[in-house]
Amino acid sequence: MSAENPTLTEELNNGVLQRLADVNRQLCWGSLVARAIADSTPDEAALNPNAGGNDINLAAAPNCLLHGLAVAGAYTGIMTLVIDPRENIAIPSGTMVWSGPGSTRLRFNATDAITNLNVWYTVPGDTISAMERVLGQTDQL
Repeated sequence: MSAENPTLTEELNNGVLQRLADVNRQLCWGSLVARAIADSTPDEAALNPNAGGNDINLAAAPNCLLHGLAVAGAYTGIMTLVIDPRENIAIPSGTMVWSGPGSTRLRFNATDAITNLNVWYTVPGDTISAMERVLGQTDQL
């Protein structure tokens, strides 16, 4: 490592706030995260909202809904995500509405008649060892 000319990995590890935006831009961070999610296994697959209807309950209550992909139905493709707990709202075609963290409910436009939906999300138990550390933690065994 060179203090005057660190690599992008070193920049990320150093965490200098004034430089992180530039590093994220150079790494195409948003695209990188999207690629990692899209290439992973869905948390729930082949869901059939009310046999082509407009409502479904997930098996787990996500703390963050990441992605929805309609594989079969009148509408197929990437779903637009809207987070809104209000009932009786007009839901556009190609849209899934999630009520927010802790809710298992997804709603759709009934005319989309989705019969096969894949969904990616996180739950509170999703963690890794490094993320369970406290900032600045030092250890002695």
